[in-house]
Amino acid sequence: MTMIIQTLARLLHSLNPRLLQSPPPEVETTGNDICYLGPNGEDDSDKVIFCRDLQEGMRSWVGSWYLQPERHVMESIVFTIASFLVIIYLQHEDNDIKSAKRRKPPSILMKLITLFIFTSQLYYKGRQKFLEMLAPCMILWCLAMVLHFYPNLSTSKFQCIIQLFITWIGLPIAAIAKPDTSNCTAFGEAAMFYVHHSILIFMPVYYVLTERVSAVAGSDDVGGSLQILVSFNTRYWLMGSALKCIFYFSIVSLINVWSGKNINYMMSPPPGDMVSGDNFRLFTILYLGILFMAGRGLVVALELLLKGTRNDNGQVTPLKVA
Repeated sequence: MTMIIQTLARLLHSLNPRLLQSPPPEVETTGNDICYLGPNGEDDSDKVIFCRDLQEGMRSWVGSWYLQPERHVMESIVFTIASFLVIIYLQHEDNDIKSAKRRKPPSILMKLITLFIFTSQLYYKGRQKFLEMLAPCMILWCLAMVLHFYPNLSTSKFQCIIQLFITWIGLPIAAIAKPDTSNCTAFGEAAMFYVHHSILIFMPVYYVLTERVSAVAGSDDVGGSLQILVSFNTRYWLMGSALKCIFYFSIVSLINVWSGKNINYMMSPPPGDMVSGDNFRLFTILYLGILFMAGRGLVVALELLLKGTRNDNGQVTPLKVA
């Protein structure tokens, strides 16, 4: 097994010999700070790429071997296999959303907002920063495009996408709470950062309050037992966590090495982050798991609060939202 990991680690390293052993300083310190080595790992001044030559705002996105290739390989294998097993197990469970009925189509307003935000992000990213579309909140906008514009989207897929939005709602909240706009260099891009993250928070809440989906149970009736409520939300919490692990550990990590980028901070922790060291990704997973659980709990509490009052028969009278 050790030999296999070492072989895979060598292959991974060979994808991009330009990467440094550690991230460059946050700000220019010598006037000649190096961000990338030469094509074959050379440190000659005529072959390296200096940080001063990078596009403004790209310094914080420089990838490095902060973690050794062997660590990348081991974590990718473990988390990818574990996540696939979780998804397979959940697919064999009774699926509540099979009985879900979407009573209203996606709203025209949300379609227009989605189209505007998505095209504006494509404009801001351009060719130089296009890989930033792989960041988690950008993935949510890609899913929003599928949600609103994919023809004949099935009810189950509609429900699954919204449930993923609910699980990941903590990501845009965290982005606004601790913003990193260092790479927002174009006119209006920093303002759009706050706008599009705010809408990502609003979107799943909107669909819950307009009764197109429920965070309380797999049907429109929110009068189910506590056990059903916990089971339903645990399922989608696990599903959202597993999908994120698969995508970022098995796909984005390889893209990061190949491109030399630090998308989603998979190569090294963000500047000034309280988590560092070889286990920073493990602590990040723990943090995200808690964040996802808290996000679902927040939406559940909001839905229960606003759904309405019970009548004499114990049935829920929903609060109508325009």
